[in-house]
Amino acid sequence: MKTWKDISLYKFQQIEWINGRSDIDDLDKVCWITCEVFGLTEYELNEMKARIAAKKMRAVVRLMESRPEGEARKCIGPYEINYDPAAMTLGQFVELRHFLECPIAMGHLALASIASIRGEPYISDGHILRADYFLRQPVLNLMASLKEFAERFNEFIGTYNSLFGLDKDMFDQGQQVDRFNKQYGWIYSATVIAEHERITLDQAFGIPIRQAFNDLIYLKAKGRYEAEQHKLMMEKIKNK
Repeated sequence: MKTWKDISLYKFQQIEWINGRSDIDDLDKVCWITCEVFGLTEYELNEMKARIAAKKMRAVVRLMESRPEGEARKCIGPYEINYDPAAMTLGQFVELRHFLECPIAMGHLALASIASIRGEPYISDGHILRADYFLRQPVLNLMASLKEFAERFNEFIGTYNSLFGLDKDMFDQGQQVDRFNKQYGWIYSATVIAEHERITLDQAFGIPIRQAFNDLIYLKAKGRYEAEQHKLMMEKIKNK
């Protein structure tokens, strides 16, 4: 009988994609997932004896009645997982913010952003190789590890609520939801941090996340102060 220990993260991603489709019925979903779980082609499943095919499909239905709930691991294979968001760089934060929007489809990428060779510091080089490794590992403990980190990540972000989103007193609603701000806001933030620190953009992505956030807190306060001073000056000119 197949269990989640037998299912790689890649296969789990495919299963979730099949389950999420609205253009095929439930029976077709079970057939497709059966092929995915057992490594079969549709032709092989169709040509299989009915008794054997039905047994495999029943096993898949039982599997799908549960979710992969393992344990968050400190180490997965040769990699050590860092669950402390405060230990990240700005670059790690920005990519994790994106990857965790789709924790299943991009789970391997998120794990690659918090994994390092045991006993060694994190480096961005080798991200693709790490992501590929996690794709091929059993999903059971990977999802538990992702869930643990995501919870800590959200708690960490919660301590800096004032940084997220544009200041309502300085920008109108249209600007607050503007596509540019949504897609490129953190690139812009990294750019102003680089200018403030007098470093390159690449170096800015490498600074500790708390340092980056403290810079942004200062720059946001400075921008608010300058906007208020400009408003006062314009009012004085208007009233002359």
